[in-house]
Amino acid sequence: MEDISYNKGNERLRFFDLNGKMIDEQEFISIYSKEYFLGGEGNIPEIRRSSYYIENEICKILKNGISGEDDVTKVMAWKIGRIKHKESDISKNFVFSSDWEETEKHNPSLYGKRFNLKKISEFIVSDRKKLSALAKNKPQEFLNKLRDQDIEGLGTVYMIALLFFMSGGDQPIYDRFAMAALKAVYCGICPSGSDKVSVRGLPDKKSKAFNSVVEKEYGCYIKMLSGLETDYRKCRDLDRALWVYGHLVIEKCTRR
Repeated sequence: MEDISYNKGNERLRFFDLNGKMIDEQEFISIYSKEYFLGGEGNIPEIRRSSYYIENEICKILKNGISGEDDVTKVMAWKIGRIKHKESDISKNFVFSSDWEETEKHNPSLYGKRFNLKKISEFIVSDRKKLSALAKNKPQEFLNKLRDQDIEGLGTVYMIALLFFMSGGDQPIYDRFAMAALKAVYCGICPSGSDKVSVRGLPDKKSKAFNSVVEKEYGCYIKMLSGLETDYRKCRDLDRALWVYGHLVIEKCTRR
């Protein structure tokens, strides 16, 4: 990936539909963002489709800012995949997975282990304005402050999710599937072909490399996003499309 150019209008970028036909960026976003939602075309198996209701509520939090611990619960459950989207769509309310149902205890389970949601929520809500400014202007410092809280269950990807919300979307959300999609677009890898993309995990919060994650790994992701014509800060459908597309091009052996 060292020779990738991140300039907008890069002629090396290649977007494909499900049949391998080359398409433009806007058509790419239109096709794959629809697959993100319940009731989509359904041509892509094994993805967790989202409720329009839930997505709209999450976008409200992104726009208006996190106002309390309940918002932290919602965005973390959304990011981690602990929301029952069909049930939520019907009830027009957040319906959490069984291991997150009693979220008022702020001690849900994540992969069978304790996830200290209460500590996360209290930290985020304690000084929202200062943390929001830090997230927008000094993202590495924001991540370092989160790291220093030593919160059980909160890994680097989940920290960046909080960075995304606290910055009001100025700092993009990160996902291995979205990264795989970007690498495929830059390298011209077609989803219907045999070539697949591998994605390395972000540095662990306890490693020295974490101190430069914004400059390096996460920074590379931002540069790749910025090389597209579409502004990720103005178009949520771009992230949705990349997340879906990443499922088609990522190596199946890749781990979280």
